[in-house]
Amino acid sequence: MHATDSDLQQILVFAPEWTPLWRRVEENGIAAGAVGLELGKNCAQLCAFFTLIGARSLFNKIYESKQAQTLFLKPIRDCYFIPLATKMFRSNGNLRRFTSEKHFTIEQSRSLQMSLATEVAVKLETALRRQIDDKKPDGFKVLLLAYIQTSVNNAVIDHIKQECHWDRQTLNDSYESGEEESPIDKTADDLALIPEQLILSKEKVQHLNDLRKQLVKLVQQQKELDPALAAVDCIFGLGLTKYSKAGCEMTMRECCEALALQGETPARKIARCQVLLDRGMNAVRDMLRNSLPDIIQCWQQEINVNVASRRDLNHQLNLTEGEIERLIVSRQYLQLEQLVDRLVIKKEKLATLKEKGAVAAFVPVDLNSATVRDLIDILGIPKEEAQALCSKRPFARTEQLLQSGLLSSELIDKAISRGAVLKQLSDCRWDLNKCSLEELSSLELPTERVNMIMRGRPFTTWDELEEFVGFDESTWLVLRKNFRLSLNST
Repeated sequence: MHATDSDLQQILVFAPEWTPLWRRVEENGIAAGAVGLELGKNCAQLCAFFTLIGARSLFNKIYESKQAQTLFLKPIRDCYFIPLATKMFRSNGNLRRFTSEKHFTIEQSRSLQMSLATEVAVKLETALRRQIDDKKPDGFKVLLLAYIQTSVNNAVIDHIKQECHWDRQTLNDSYESGEEESPIDKTADDLALIPEQLILSKEKVQHLNDLRKQLVKLVQQQKELDPALAAVDCIFGLGLTKYSKAGCEMTMRECCEALALQGETPARKIARCQVLLDRGMNAVRDMLRNSLPDIIQCWQQEINVNVASRRDLNHQLNLTEGEIERLIVSRQYLQLEQLVDRLVIKKEKLATLKEKGAVAAFVPVDLNSATVRDLIDILGIPKEEAQALCSKRPFARTEQLLQSGLLSSELIDKAISRGAVLKQLSDCRWDLNKCSLEELSSLELPTERVNMIMRGRPFTTWDELEEFVGFDESTWLVLRKNFRLSLNST
């Protein structure tokens, strides 16, 4: 199960310097998506929070004391490793191809992805503990996205090989007879050696080299170093100035110390550092557009004006505060030309927005999973009503919003016209960590098993359940068919 609000409060009490980062997560909101819908909004927010803190700073804080390890390791496993691993499993081409060939349903695929993600998360937690116990200074690498991605890739390869071996031993599949190609042969042992990845890697290296040359030139052209560029140099560890070393990324706090930024409190210093970083990134973007337009065209991401944050609208599309306010009030748009029709921007600016990657794609916003910020900025729901709505979720019908007095009929109609929808979870299985004794007993499970499960709840993984209850094939099949393990059970 994921960390509770009390866990978050304890973390912020232990590390008060991270409070501004948490506020930024709350302010910007987190797009829950499919994974967030399953794991919960709080889990998605904590994942974004840990990501924002950074691997090195997070590891250093855990390394401080046994109290920190007790406080941080479980939330990191449940709200950092599991969500990230789940997303990576869902986007893994080898696993998707394998489940497709096995004719898995969407629900079966997602169940497999969650199971594998939980197993990987437990292994990563064990590796992190070992790094701490062995006092390894580079133990933070376990928290890096690249390390998690490698673990996921290895887990996929191992899973496919194990399943194929099981097929040959029990089902007498005809892979080796030549009648069907073996999935093992189609699974790359090293994903970095896939031909398309090799081509992509060479292109990335060339672009990164070109970018570095331009950054060096930009810094050398200045008689007095711009603090904004120095902030970019420190945060990303570019090694372009005397303040940083290549490959050594800094946290906001470390950047403040390196640049000797002024401020009455740590929070004010970090806020000043953020302003410098934003200004520096704007300078880098301008340099890219002017000097390396090919890179912009190759790697520029589309920015959907219907869901983009105020920050992205300003920094990525260079819209003014007035334009941003008019754009948000009139959301959503079916095409960019409507920005001109609704007097958001002048006609001559439309071409510039398209060059910078702006698009207008209508996006449904689920009232049962959207963040408060999305409810306000996309659907136009006032702040107090949006907060109240989130506290009362989930809803089965929009009529419940009116009957409970959360939203007026006018606000409901307005929200629906701007993309509001109500999605329901398709998983009709009971939550083993929350179900009643009657529900658990209704499936004619052995009484001693039922009692053991009720005493041992909650369970984080199926492996933990098996270790506690023991394995009995008939009981196990009933449990996996009729129950799920919710990671945000209370």
